[in-house]
Amino acid sequence: MIEDEKYYTILAMETFGGSFVKALANALRCADMNNTAKIYYTWPDYVKEFGPGSAFYEAARKVESE
Repeated sequence: MIEDEKYYTILAMETFGGSFVKALANALRCADMNNTAKIYYTWPDYVKEFGPGSAFYEAARKVESE
């Protein structure tokens, strides 16, 4: 995942996620490349739900552009 995709995934998680997903978003914001990979590997369902191609991801991109 490139930096823009990571940014919008985090934004989608912070905007539309529950408290646990928001905590993961904060962890992603602080994570280096290795820890980012660990988060994506451990919680792939959240990456799919909030990451590129998801409705939440697209909504976050739209909100950011307004």
